Amino acid sequence: MKSSKLIWYGCRRMGELDIREANDTRSYQRAIMSKDYEKRNFLAVIGDEDSVTGLLLAGVGHVDEEKNKNFTVVDPKTSTEAIEKAFDDYTSRKDIAVLLINQHVADKIRYRVDTYTQAFPALLEIPSKDHPYGK
Repeated sequence: MKSSKLIWYGCRRMGELDIREANDTRSYQRAIMSKDYEKRNFLAVIGDEDSVTGLLLAGVGHVDEEKNKNFTVVDPKTSTEAIEKAFDDYTSRKDIAVLLINQHVADKIRYRVDTYTQAFPALLEIPSKDHPYGK
């Protein structure tokens, strides 16, 4: 008898999860990734004061029990190491679905942004008031 794995897919049919048989690793990995999104409830933002304030006023801000925030304000005095640390923290957290980063801030850590390949959290570069997109 050929061994196979039963896995849960993230798709819904009439309110119940669909169970299918997966014989290859790629299907199994896709199924696991499709379940990964369910635990990711927050946005994170790395940006200038105006961008972060606007997103906080829109309700994006969150501080967990361990006092971890999901936002970082970057000003001209902020070091590249501090931006990298925030980027690493947010991309490794399992509760963040989307990471928003100002384009001019992303330019400071471009090598990290360009090599980031994970599906979650999704990484989106956004413009800021003083730095229009693409300039």
